[in-house]
Amino acid sequence: MRKGFTLLELVIVVIIVAVLAGLGIPQFVKTVERARASEAVGLLGSLRSAQLRYYAEYTVYTSTCTNLDVNAPTTLKYFGSPTCTTDGNITMAKSSGQLYTVRITAAGTLSCIGTADNCPPM
Repeated sequence: MRKGFTLLELVIVVIIVAVLAGLGIPQFVKTVERARASEAVGLLGSLRSAQLRYYAEYTVYTSTCTNLDVNAPTTLKYFGSPTCTTDGNITMAKSSGQLYTVRITAAGTLSCIGTADNCPPM
């Protein structure tokens, strides 16, 4: 008697693995994108605090993020440089892959600007 798997058994196993991968990969991509967005969210929180301190001292928001006293990295892996506005909003655009912009307002509201497919859940 020969031991081993038949071709039909191997095909069924390959199909099951393909179905499981098909269900798991989109969820993995969303999780990775959410982790990448956390890079921007963390820096935006620090910049917002610095922007509020700047406003408390000068009674106006700065439009130049470099005026803020934040020990932030000069280059980010997934996002471009932050942009500050005189109304207290700070935005950062995704630099590669799925393109979207993350924004925080002076009130602390986080939002994602882009298509629903590109924006990770915040």
